[in-house]
Amino acid sequence: MIRDPAGLALPPREEALAGMASLLTEAPWTVDAGDLARMRAAGLSDEGIVQAVTIAAIFNHLTRAADATGLRFDYATELPPLAVDRAREPVPRPPPAGWPAPEPRLPLSLRPATAAAVDRWAAYVRAPSPALPARDRAVLGRAAAFATCDAAGVSTWGDATPRSPREAALAAFAEKLTVTPWRMSEDDLAPLRGEGLDDRGVLDVVGVVGFQNMSSRLRLALG
Repeated sequence: MIRDPAGLALPPREEALAGMASLLTEAPWTVDAGDLARMRAAGLSDEGIVQAVTIAAIFNHLTRAADATGLRFDYATELPPLAVDRAREPVPRPPPAGWPAPEPRLPLSLRPATAAAVDRWAAYVRAPSPALPARDRAVLGRAAAFATCDAAGVSTWGDATPRSPREAALAAFAEKLTVTPWRMSEDDLAPLRGEGLDDRGVLDVVGVVGFQNMSSRLRLALG
């Protein structure tokens, strides 16, 4: 995430793209129509805006998958190592009363192949498996949507507040991976394994949380 895109003295188009990626990553509930208007003013078409938002949202999935599993890159690079400030605090979340109301802005269907892929991805994420049943998935999805201040996303998972120690462990994992992914460690997997999840189950947990982070950002930015 670029914390101060304006400080990079980028050309207007790149500054608008970097600004959206940063805002959508750190505080997606604050994205509004004005942010999309600034991207249009920088020369992006509506389809280009949808594509940019989708890329930023997907990387919010991918980085969480890497943070949760301890994935490290396995290729040579000239870039300096990334210094992670594990003490950094997240942007405070507003209470539900302060969450944004649904406001249709741009349809994902401007990118038909993307819309179809997201639909297939959602069906896959919600499909129960022996490793992770439907109720567990709902608890995870609801917790991640709640931590993203996505009221519509919360509602899609129904009544999935935690009712057991297992579900409380799942919800706590989803919240931490959503709010402070840079603080994830091997220790965060222990409660999941303690509730009987094997490696496949843990990966399914990470996949559900990552997908919801992507999905919520698409919804909050595009409506």
